[in-house]
Amino acid sequence: MNLKFISATFLVIATAATALGLPLTDKHPIAEQQRQVSFGAASKEFGSSASAVSNMDTHYIFDMGAKGLPTLGDILARERSATIAIDAILRSEPLMRAINGDSEDFREGLTLLLPTNRAFSKLDSLPEDLESVMRRHFIPQIVTAQQMKRGAKANAYQKLAALQFTSSQDKIYVQADQRSPVEVRGAGSKARGGIYFLVDELFV
Repeated sequence: MNLKFISATFLVIATAATALGLPLTDKHPIAEQQRQVSFGAASKEFGSSASAVSNMDTHYIFDMGAKGLPTLGDILARERSATIAIDAILRSEPLMRAINGDSEDFREGLTLLLPTNRAFSKLDSLPEDLESVMRRHFIPQIVTAQQMKRGAKANAYQKLAALQFTSSQDKIYVQADQRSPVEVRGAGSKARGGIYFLVDELFV
C-alpha cells in the first residue's frame, strides 16, 4: 500500500460517498453514524467485489469476493461491538496490513486483544495518539486461549507493553505492564494468520 494507492482509494471513497449522500468525517464512528468502509483480503483491489447497501446500519462491509480463508480483517468487518477500535486500525497502514495478513512484522502470526466500544466509553476523551494505544493490543505471534490459561507471557507490538496472562474460575485475564488485570472475552475467533479476543479496557 503506497501513498498513490491510498490517495486513489480515498478519492474513490469520497466520490462514492458524495453520490450516495453519505457524510465523510474524520471522527471515530458512533452508533448513530452510518459510515461504510470496505476492507479485508481483497481490499487491495478496492471496490472490485465488495457488497454495499446504502442507508443501512452497517459501519463496515464484509468483502464477499475475498478468495481463500478469511483474514482477520474480513472477520472484524462483522464485529459490531468494537467499531471505534476498528476505525482506528483502518487509519493505520501498519495495523491494517497486520489484520490483512500482509505485514512482515507479524510473519509469526497476530493475536489481537480488541478493545470494545465499552472500553472507550470509560474514557473522558479519546487518547491523542490512538494508534499507539492500539499497538499495545497487537501481539506479533499467536497466543491461543489454552496458552493464556497456562499463564503465557508475550510482548505487544514493538514491545510497547509486556503482557501476562492468567486464569481464574474458567476466565482468562491479561495484565499489561503494572496495570490491573483485564478479562479476555471470547474463545478466540481464528482467521488466516491471526486470532482475536475482546477486552473491555484500554491499555493506556
